[in-house]
Amino acid sequence: MEWYEWVMMFGGTGLVGLIIADIYLFFKMRGKKAIDKHKEEKELEQKKLIAEVVKEVMAPSCGNLQIIKDELVEVKREIEEIKTEDINLLKAANRDSLRNQLLNHWRQCKTKGYRTTEDIRNFEYMYESYTKLKGNSFILDIAKQFDELETKID
Repeated sequence: MEWYEWVMMFGGTGLVGLIIADIYLFFKMRGKKAIDKHKEEKELEQKKLIAEVVKEVMAPSCGNLQIIKDELVEVKREIEEIKTEDINLLKAANRDSLRNQLLNHWRQCKTKGYRTTEDIRNFEYMYESYTKLKGNSFILDIAKQFDELETKID
């Protein structure tokens, strides 16, 4: 038997068909890869184009953003200066107001001739706040006189 007879006997036609199918798939896949590569290149070009457009559009805005940032830094600095001045002013005003309230409270109790537990509690709260605001020793003398008043339970 010749070699070609053996090939035909064991399915030579099928073998030839498989080889042709394999060659067909090879070229088909190669074509698909080329199409996919072309799509990727096209998408990349589109992304680059979009990036360039965004860059062109945003360029003036970026300059404006720096100007705005500089202005905000200046405004923040001014606000901090104002805060410091205002806080010191408010502290002094509160301290003076507390001194006046403590004096009035002491005078009312002195006029009555006694103090109640509620008077004591109010005086102590105001005195504590007054000392935290760095009040002077004048109220310390008033506090001593307040302590000497007779206490009545209410």
